Amino acid sequence: MIKGAINSSEWPKDIDVLILGAGFSHALTQGATPLMKGFFREFDPTKYPALQKALKCFGGGSDTNVEELLQILETLESSPNTIREDCGLELTLECIKKAKCELERYCIDLLGNQKGYYQNWAYALLVSLDESTTVITMNYDNFAERILSNREGIVCGGRNSNCPHCKMRMILNSSCGCEVETRPVIPPELWRGALLKLHGSIAWCRCKNPDCCNRECIIPDKYCKKFNDEKCRMCGEDLHPVIVPPSMQKNLSEIPEIAIMWRCAKAALEEASHVGVVGFSFPTSDILFSQYLRNGAKGKNYEKFTIMDINPSQVANRIRDIIPSECLDSVVELPVVTEGKQKWFPEDGISCQYPPRVVSSPKS
Repeated sequence: MIKGAINSSEWPKDIDVLILGAGFSHALTQGATPLMKGFFREFDPTKYPALQKALKCFGGGSDTNVEELLQILETLESSPNTIREDCGLELTLECIKKAKCELERYCIDLLGNQKGYYQNWAYALLVSLDESTTVITMNYDNFAERILSNREGIVCGGRNSNCPHCKMRMILNSSCGCEVETRPVIPPELWRGALLKLHGSIAWCRCKNPDCCNRECIIPDKYCKKFNDEKCRMCGEDLHPVIVPPSMQKNLSEIPEIAIMWRCAKAALEEASHVGVVGFSFPTSDILFSQYLRNGAKGKNYEKFTIMDINPSQVANRIRDIIPSECLDSVVELPVVTEGKQKWFPEDGISCQYPPRVVSSPKS
């Protein structure tokens, strides 16, 4: 097992909470999974005509930043017709809404077709985590599930499972019900060591029929298969994907069921002493999560933050802006290089560095 082979003094150990951003999947797949900029490099305009029209209106191409595009679309969507017309853009309100739906579908198609990942430092990091480490991810893809669930010693299924993916599914199922809004109490033993997805997943779906008992449920696919057009087993209506767009105007109220993930993340951060961060810069579009991080320092100190990033100093400065200095003991910066070896990761600590290893689904 990789865990026993990593002896570097800089290798992050004893992490209580690990936070994953787009940079993690980008590193794991050797750049195959895009970042916010360059998100449309595999875009097929014939499959997403409304989205193509929006990109064309704003002069965007394959290098367009998806976050910036969404911000423009959502601003126009909430603006009066006269303002949209004065902008000189040939985008109707209907076209804007359709473009946003097509963007959701493009995310699922793009990330759902990412088959392989590399057994590199990013892979080793997940494999080497203790089973009590809670992983909080902003990513829609299912790489983390596939790696965490296939580690040595992981037991899937049942209430006593130590599988992060199984725990995530149990947390989502616990908030599923037909009663009026409730705040289910999630025991610490369930969220400790769980995978918490705050922005949804390509493998989640839900029913929007207001008369359906399933309407309050997020349904995670057991084997992490990407969303396909399916019918609700309760009412027969169309199911819809669960994707929170990467924009300043995250409307979590449209998916209230996802609050259970955020509640567990809050509890994990409040308990954490050592937090690891991979490929996440705490952007202003995620101001809500930054507030969760700040609140996690109330009544205690974060003993250590370990940052693995192309620009760790920038992330470290952002963390220092969020957390009061008296509540943060130390920050360790581990710079990630896109080519060559990571100085802080021993190459001989992993059995197979470059051939892609494809795991079709979690064991659960």
